[in-house]
Amino acid sequence: MMADLPRIAVIGTGGTISSLGAGSLDVLDYPEFGQKLTSEALLDRFPETRQVAEPVPITFRQVGSTAIGPKDWLELRELIHRTAGEDPGLAGFVVPHGTATLEETAFFLNLTLGVRQPVV
Repeated sequence: MMADLPRIAVIGTGGTISSLGAGSLDVLDYPEFGQKLTSEALLDRFPETRQVAEPVPITFRQVGSTAIGPKDWLELRELIHRTAGEDPGLAGFVVPHGTATLEETAFFLNLTLGVRQPVV
């Protein structure tokens, strides 16, 4: 019998990782195209994730990472705390994020989160 897979909350913020260009070779203007995938749609593009975990998609924002700042960090921290409290069976959190403010978001969460689950 196969062991249960760990349940991982995937909290989407938008950014480069969730951006779709006008075509498969659109590697320059994709931010202006404006299409951002939800957490669920992003996971659907990588079905292999379901071989190692049971992802729980949560869409937080669908914006470019240059638009994420202190107000968003506070709301993201609250969302993680609330989700961890409401669903203590979660094994961890993954926060797909654009590259422009990734380190600021990670630093803020590292300093302020108080949940037992790892946050990546």
